Amino acid sequence: MSLYEKFGTNKQKEVDGVWLEYGQNADGTKIRFLVARAGGRNQQFEKVADFVYKPVRRRIKMEDIEPSELRVLTQQIFARAVVKDWSGVRDREGNELQFNEQNFLAVMGDLQDLWEDIKEFAETMSNYMVSSLEADAKN
Repeated sequence: MSLYEKFGTNKQKEVDGVWLEYGQNADGTKIRFLVARAGGRNQQFEKVADFVYKPVRRRIKMEDIEPSELRVLTQQIFARAVVKDWSGVRDREGNELQFNEQNFLAVMGDLQDLWEDIKEFAETMSNYMVSSLEADAKN
């Protein structure tokens, strides 16, 4: 296997995102998140991260920031530059939620394991590899 086969990513998917599915609601609508890569060729991620972390960069470097504060800042970055859209996401009462930063932060704040899963997905290069996307398209 060549280096290009091992490390070749779809540049467009890194920026525009790929759909990450979490099953379906009771009415059959799919629960999906459109997730761009956190890093790689997603320059918007780098710019937003620099902007959001800038006021606390020294505290981060000195490890003088609460993990909960850092988590919220990272979620803000994801809402602005990584998660591009969603569908089928509902609140506790079953009302459909529009994708926006406020709703994203509320859902991620409530569902920490979902947050960790989306974060891990976005940070994993193999989810954006050409070979992986081609295999998914065949299935």
